[in-house]
Amino acid sequence: MESKIKSIKKKIEESNHFQIQRESVLLIYQLLQNEKSTQIFDSSVILFLQLIYNPNTHVIETTIECIINLIKDKKLNREFVLNKLIESISSLERGNVGIIVKVIILLSIDIEYMSKIIKETNNKGYSIFPLNTLTKQHALSKPEIYDSFSMEIEELLSDSNIPSSLLDQRFEFLKPLVSNLLLNINELPLETSLLHNSLIRIAHNISTLYQPILSHLSSLLYLYNNNNNNKNNKNNNGSYQKIQYIRDLIDLIRFPPQSSNQLNQCNEFQKSILSIIYYLMNVFISGFNEKEISIRNMALTQIQDLIELSPISTTLLWNQSSLNSSSQNLNTPVLVVLLLYLPSSLVCFQKKILNILQSSIESLSSIDLKQILKSSDSNKQVILHTLRLSLSPIIRIISNFNQQQQQQEQEQQLQNENLKKLLKQIETLIFTISTNIERNQEINSNQDIDDEDIEELIFNQSLPTLDIYLLDNFIPINLAWNLLMMNNNDSSSRSSNGGDGGDYLKYEIIPSWLEIIKFNILNQKEIIEEQEEEEKEKEKERKSLINKSNINFSNEFLIYFLSPFLFYKFNQQNEIASEIRIKTIHLLPSICRNSIESISLIPLFFFSIQREESSNVILDLLQSLPDLANNKECLNSVVKVLSILEQQTKKQQQQQQQQQQQQQQQQQQQQSSSNSKSSSSSIIMPSFLLRLYCKLLKSSPLIFTKIEELIYSIIKETTTTTTLSTIEIENKISAAITIKEICEFDSNLGQELIQPLSQFLCKDNDPTILSISLEALSSLCENEILSFTSAWNVIKKNLGQEESFEQDKRSPMVLCSLLDFFSRGGVCDLRGEQNLEQKTIDIISDIIRRIWNLTFVKNINLQDNNHHDDSNLNENNNNINLKVQSKAFETLGNFINAPLLNLELFEKIKSKVPHLLIILSKYQKNQESIDENLIYLLNSLLKNELTEKRSLKTAHQNLKQTKSISIFSSSSGSNNNCNKIFELLNNELINESRTGIKSGILGGLLWFNNDYDSQVTTQQQQQQQENNNNEIKKRVESKKEILINFKLNNQILNESIEYLDLSRDLLTKLMITLGGWNKFMNQCFQALKKNDLMRQSLPSGTKLSIKETNEKVFNEIETMLLKNINENGSTMVKGENSVYALISLAKTQSSICYSQMESIVNQLIQWITKPEEHFKNGENYQLIQSASYLGLGILLPHLLQDSPLIKESINILEFAATSSTSKLDSSIKFNCYLSLAICSLKLSSTKHQNEKKRINLIIYNSFLNYFDNSNNDVQHALNDHDPTSSMIFGGLCLAIGYCSDSFEQLSMSTQLSKIYEIIEKKLIRNQQFSIENNLAHNLLLISFPSIIGSCFKLSLINSNEILNNLIPTIYLNQDKQQQQQQQQQQSIYQCIGYNNLIQILLSKGFTGFDLSMIQQLLISNNKIMNDANNNYSTNVIINSVISTSILIGSPILTQSSQVLFESSLESSVLNFINSNPNSRKEFQSLLNEIIISMSNLFKSPNTDSKLIRYISICLGSITLSTTYNNNNNGLSGGEPENFDHLSNDLLIKALFNTLIDSTTSSTLNDLNLTTVESCLRILNQLNQNDSIKLPIVNWSTIIKRIYSKFRDNINIKKQCITFVSKNIKLSTLSIVMSEWLSLSNFNSESQSIQLKLIKSLPLVLNQLSPIRVNSIFDEIISNIILNDPFLIWNNVLNKLFNQNDQDDDQDDDDDDDDDDDDDDDDDQDDDYKDYNNNNEILLNEIKEIISRFMILNVKNLPSPFIKENEQLSSDNMKLLKIASKSLVHLSKEQLQQCLVLLSGIVDIDSEAKIQYLYVLVLANGNGPFGKVTLSNFYKIKSWCFSSTTAEQQSKVLSILPYILTKPLIENQNSFTFDSILNDIFDSITLTQRQHVIGLELLSQLISTQINNSIFEFNSFFNLYFNFDSNEIKYNQIKSICNTSISFRYLELLPYYLQVFYNGKLNNTINTTIKVTDFIGKLSSLLQNRSSVLGLKTKSIIFSSILTLNQLKFIDSSVNSANDNQLQQLNIFNLYKILKSSPSNNSN
Repeated sequence: MESKIKSIKKKIEESNHFQIQRESVLLIYQLLQNEKSTQIFDSSVILFLQLIYNPNTHVIETTIECIINLIKDKKLNREFVLNKLIESISSLERGNVGIIVKVIILLSIDIEYMSKIIKETNNKGYSIFPLNTLTKQHALSKPEIYDSFSMEIEELLSDSNIPSSLLDQRFEFLKPLVSNLLLNINELPLETSLLHNSLIRIAHNISTLYQPILSHLSSLLYLYNNNNNNKNNKNNNGSYQKIQYIRDLIDLIRFPPQSSNQLNQCNEFQKSILSIIYYLMNVFISGFNEKEISIRNMALTQIQDLIELSPISTTLLWNQSSLNSSSQNLNTPVLVVLLLYLPSSLVCFQKKILNILQSSIESLSSIDLKQILKSSDSNKQVILHTLRLSLSPIIRIISNFNQQQQQQEQEQQLQNENLKKLLKQIETLIFTISTNIERNQEINSNQDIDDEDIEELIFNQSLPTLDIYLLDNFIPINLAWNLLMMNNNDSSSRSSNGGDGGDYLKYEIIPSWLEIIKFNILNQKEIIEEQEEEEKEKEKERKSLINKSNINFSNEFLIYFLSPFLFYKFNQQNEIASEIRIKTIHLLPSICRNSIESISLIPLFFFSIQREESSNVILDLLQSLPDLANNKECLNSVVKVLSILEQQTKKQQQQQQQQQQQQQQQQQQQQSSSNSKSSSSSIIMPSFLLRLYCKLLKSSPLIFTKIEELIYSIIKETTTTTTLSTIEIENKISAAITIKEICEFDSNLGQELIQPLSQFLCKDNDPTILSISLEALSSLCENEILSFTSAWNVIKKNLGQEESFEQDKRSPMVLCSLLDFFSRGGVCDLRGEQNLEQKTIDIISDIIRRIWNLTFVKNINLQDNNHHDDSNLNENNNNINLKVQSKAFETLGNFINAPLLNLELFEKIKSKVPHLLIILSKYQKNQESIDENLIYLLNSLLKNELTEKRSLKTAHQNLKQTKSISIFSSSSGSNNNCNKIFELLNNELINESRTGIKSGILGGLLWFNNDYDSQVTTQQQQQQQENNNNEIKKRVESKKEILINFKLNNQILNESIEYLDLSRDLLTKLMITLGGWNKFMNQCFQALKKNDLMRQSLPSGTKLSIKETNEKVFNEIETMLLKNINENGSTMVKGENSVYALISLAKTQSSICYSQMESIVNQLIQWITKPEEHFKNGENYQLIQSASYLGLGILLPHLLQDSPLIKESINILEFAATSSTSKLDSSIKFNCYLSLAICSLKLSSTKHQNEKKRINLIIYNSFLNYFDNSNNDVQHALNDHDPTSSMIFGGLCLAIGYCSDSFEQLSMSTQLSKIYEIIEKKLIRNQQFSIENNLAHNLLLISFPSIIGSCFKLSLINSNEILNNLIPTIYLNQDKQQQQQQQQQQSIYQCIGYNNLIQILLSKGFTGFDLSMIQQLLISNNKIMNDANNNYSTNVIINSVISTSILIGSPILTQSSQVLFESSLESSVLNFINSNPNSRKEFQSLLNEIIISMSNLFKSPNTDSKLIRYISICLGSITLSTTYNNNNNGLSGGEPENFDHLSNDLLIKALFNTLIDSTTSSTLNDLNLTTVESCLRILNQLNQNDSIKLPIVNWSTIIKRIYSKFRDNINIKKQCITFVSKNIKLSTLSIVMSEWLSLSNFNSESQSIQLKLIKSLPLVLNQLSPIRVNSIFDEIISNIILNDPFLIWNNVLNKLFNQNDQDDDQDDDDDDDDDDDDDDDDDQDDDYKDYNNNNEILLNEIKEIISRFMILNVKNLPSPFIKENEQLSSDNMKLLKIASKSLVHLSKEQLQQCLVLLSGIVDIDSEAKIQYLYVLVLANGNGPFGKVTLSNFYKIKSWCFSSTTAEQQSKVLSILPYILTKPLIENQNSFTFDSILNDIFDSITLTQRQHVIGLELLSQLISTQINNSIFEFNSFFNLYFNFDSNEIKYNQIKSICNTSISFRYLELLPYYLQVFYNGKLNNTINTTIKVTDFIGKLSSLLQNRSSVLGLKTKSIIFSSILTLNQLKFIDSSVNSANDNQLQQLNIFNLYKILKSSPSNNSN
């Protein structure tokens, strides 16, 4: 078979006869028809198909005929043949191409085949079939295809015999082919024109195809390439070709087929017309080059033609349409776009646009207006907005016609009149339609509507949907129109449009939106100006380019769309409408970049003035005119306008004068009234004009001549009349203000106005004019134009007379201005002049005298406020006089700070200081605070005093100070006195055999301090070290002394264990067990240790380490004590004493022998839990067990924090004390409660806070159970007089006192308040309770003072309650008469409680006690002890001994956490005495007498044994040393207590004495409060350099006393905190601050005081111990940061790291609390700034604490988002920015620990916070992360692209600018912008879903890069979000607008790209990314099938591609024709993909 075919083919090739060739072909065909084998057939067919390559046409035709027959017979596959035919095209000769093309078309139009292809295309969106491939691949190489295709398509579609349905199917099938061929318009213009003409003819001829062809050809317009750089397309042939296509389409519209039914296809026909018009608009607005003028002209002409075709086209200009099947995006009406370009276009364009507008207005007016008014409000809103937008262009055009001078003046006037008529028509339409809309809104919504109206509404609301794509400049226009259409007040109209109400620009939001636009524009202009200064050369190039175009599109855009708001009126809300107009007036001048734009606003403003009705709006319009004149080119226009206004004013004045003359002839009386009325409406204009001219002066000095003329004319007019009218006075005031402003603006020009100024000053008496003129004169003197002394000599005649300085002779306003003149002029004259002339000195001296006279204000009564007899002085005048006095103070202060180098003048000022102090101390009671300027004056005097007298600081060193008192004063022989006491006790111990007395003496020896000698030496050494800075070594004990001390302590230990009987008296037992044993065992251990060390030092001794020695001595003592406990013959006393000694040994040596201490705790637990295993004697073991319970509480606080023994021991104690099943002795339960309380008291509040709180609650609940009336069983037990129960109740009552400090430390104020209430109301005064539960009541008297002290510290009770209620009724028995027996039984407990209360309250800062009271108590006690006549009972004497001992500091029965077990005296009373140096000697003498009296009483043979016991213990305890801890008042041996050694004339001494007097005063009154606060403020206003010069004194004592005494006055306490924090190194103020910052004190303070303490931390932390700092952060800051993180990060952490940015400091007080007393915090925090700048570097240990705190608390920072929505919170973002400034100081490892970046989203709120913080820290190039690279942002991008939900995407888009856009742009120095773009494109490509985020990021990056050109657009669309702005109002407005005006940068991407690449063309943008590369990257996104982009986003991308396609000429390389064809076909494919996309609204 194949051989036959080959031979036949050979025959065909050899033969030249066509008949033979035809027969040969038919023969092959016959063979194929007869062949049965499929395989042979297939191979033969391939041979047969090769015949189409034969050059002979008839062979090809015959072969084609046979092939068609084979296909019909289904022997051949149609697709196979088509593919083979297409393959042959490239090899065929040109003449045969047409034959093959015709065959391909014929084979392709088979009905079934077409249906299959069409169906596939509809399903997939695309289809690859042979004919499509032919037109894509071979159209350019074989142009013959066009001829064949044109003929065939015309033949196929013009056949009248074919049904219309088949024609429609054929055209639908051929549409892709037509598109492929027509897109080669640039490469084959002739061929494409033929094809286009063929289609036009078909549409003309075939009515059914008319609309499909029209629609298809109109949609293809946007896809045509505009490659003007193509070699084959010179002189814009491509553009002209497209214009020709449009002309053909217009002809097609003009001449439709007669049989076409346009009514059925009205919507499609309308869409086609709109598509053409919008494309023409794209052509018109995109062309700016001179070569494109003709094309733009053609486009405009064709739009005109379309409008003239039919009425439908005209109405289309007004209507809006939906964009790309999206009802939320509307196309801007054509008229709106044309009007935007009207003012800036060429004259020929303007005429055409005006003609279009004119015809549109006429057509609108010709329609029945009722039909328009019946339409929907949304349709009327479109027309109304379009009309409003048309106003400003027409007004500007009219103004231009008036300015131009043309030859044909008549024609110009006619045109001008036509424009004015047009403007009038538009105004009429606006009024009519707006009135109708407002009326409709008032109509009830339930009103019936006719059916016709409903049909009209439906018709008007159905918007045609256009599949068009807007390019470059059209994008922002369209967005602006959509934004304006949001301004719809009818909610029903909004809902009908399918939009959400929140998406609309609501009417009420417009003022805020306008404010935001203005703010953003001004803000961006400032940024650009800074950039322009850095790049001046580039800026010149940019300006030159702008000047060439003579127009800035962005500014024209804003003026156009914002100017309608200038005429905005809405009758229902007239106030808001006025506000909108005023906001617009202020906004428009800020838009203009150059003079052309400013000039364009002037006619708009004047038109508004002519139409405006609101006087406020007119005023703003006039005041804005000078702003427009900032550009010099506009100055003449504004001046011309003002000249016209001035001429009008003069005409009005002339008319008024004529009227006045007529009235004078008629009636004399009516003259004045009519004169005043007329002048009020006309003569006001000169003053206002003068003010406007004054503003213009800043634009040009040429205006000065005009101003000068007006001023002289005003003076001339006013000097000719004797009585001035109101208007004339206003004119003079205006002239004075103008002179003042000129003198301030340009003093040289002001010099020219000296003559009118002197006339005002020398001849005028009006206070206002004089005051303003004095300010002008001050400016001239300050700028050294005039001499101050000369000027004063001139004006002194009018203003300097003596009587003028009296308050009732001269206006206070003038006096204030005169004082300001002295301050500004006089100070300037004196500055730097040391040697003044005597004449000058006399003048200044006279002035100073006059100023001092003004401070003696008559109307201010310094003593009494009831002194206003003068009738001419009212309350208002009194306030003004206060201002005069204040101004006088300020002026004097300025003279001092000049500085005054002349001492004579300074002394004249300083001489009146006593007068100032009188004012300060006797200020009016009704004044809230003292005058600030008085404070300023005193502060200035103080600074000068400290500077001049430098020896003040060290003056105390030459002073012989009175030493602080002590119990054993060195001057009285302390060693001898102590030794005498020891000898007394020791001798009595040896001689005494009575058990009771011996026990007491042993108790005294246990308390006795053997180391007192060394203690005194140490104090002396400390004083000498402070004074001489020389170290003195301690005295070394000899071996003999060591041995004696060893034996003595060993003896006392053995005898105490053997004979100390504690069972006789509960009080003595408590005295010894809770302190005595502790003191002695520490002393004993040291004595034994020294003895052991001495033995080790002997030659025969064994050397041991310190640790081994400690353990050896400990073990020896422990062994001895355990032996006493465990031996069978041991007595009860011996065993119990051994246990207490063992406990005390373990407690005192816990730090050096911890393991031994822990083993003793285990031993105690064993004795408690398993007593039967250790003891056989039951009675003995109960005492040991009881002591063991108490020992647990003593030792628990010394265990390690993680020790399991703590929890176990607490459980044991709780069970024993509270469980009803524990059958324990009452004494054991007593010790259990006591043990729990002591444990809570001594546990650390930081390490064991939970355990501490648990114990407190145990005791608290037990106390409530026993003593609250709600429990009947317990109450019954209380009533039963049971000794066992009474012992338990007594233990609980005693324990509650020990717990009070713990309650205070943990701020358990609720529980403490409840305890106080129960005791005070139910127990302490309950006589029945005191009788039936005597022990509990007595012990409650001892505990209650601790409760009172803690309640007072936490401000639960006040001083008055204590002084007037508690002390008199409870402890002094002033309200009850008790029996003598009861009084004797209870008096000792009352005595202990009362004296403990004094100590406790003084330690808590109580100031209600007088020194005389303490003195009287001590004298009374001493008198009782010295009684030789036995007039007092033993109990009374015991009370005196105990009272005296407690008052001088004995710790017996103390419940203070600071003294208990510390073996030291309680020093509060001694400190109180020492704080009054004048009384020290007297008290020291009294103390010496008391010691002698107690010793004599002890030695007396008549002394009772009970009294000896108490005296022994008291004498031993008072020998303890005094330690000055944190609770003391900060005494320091080297500091004087007062300034008595300073001279009396010093201000610092006067201020200090005032503070001292305030603390000693017994009453608090307003005078003291105000004065104290003012004195402190004067000290606090000293800067750091001046503060260090303050004289040394015991500042800590006085400040603490002031703080405590005035605890209810918040302002004084704040001043105290400020003083301490600023002078933290002064005296011992750090100790004071440490106490204030304790948890208990901090929690007891008010919120404003807490805030003040927090803000002071940066100044004080370095001076506090690390332990205290750690406690502050753990206990205080950790709680505050949860509620107020801004306060902590901004005011503490940042300032600790010296982050003193000015912007941040200004905002420090924005978040202050709302306390009224916190008003002055701003000033005080400003004082801190001077100190923060010089803050020391943090210590490493403290820095580590703070760093650890920051790391832990990053989690507490808030999310950057608002909780209610996905918007960013400006407050939270600002807080995060503040926090980052301190995070920068962390190390890289620390930052990686707290800022962990994730690649995916888990918790978006928390992760967004971390991402933002990371970026902020990264922004610091010198920070821990080092240099920034793109890799730093990889995880951030991954995190952004990982969002899966709509909420996550919205939040990511909100924060995207701050975590990626801004950081990337700001770090362009590290990586290029091109690398950023490429990286973003790569990331978008790799992501699976979130292309929207990537595209938004891309848009933001490009927008930021071209910000200089487009910032107005971004401002208009609210795309700037400056959350860190300092303007609170701005942030509030911004948050309102963000919820209603929401745009994305992505929506402007096409426009951004056009500006970006035009910038590249103009060399203002540097990029190497080609346009074609950009197109390719965007195209790949649309082709990504896995993308979830919405139709809106896809349309934006496609518009971007089309925009870039028009800009391909920018690329330097020229693409080939095939490349262009491929790109065009690619665009068409993308278009088809987009067309097939579902119409969703996502993204």
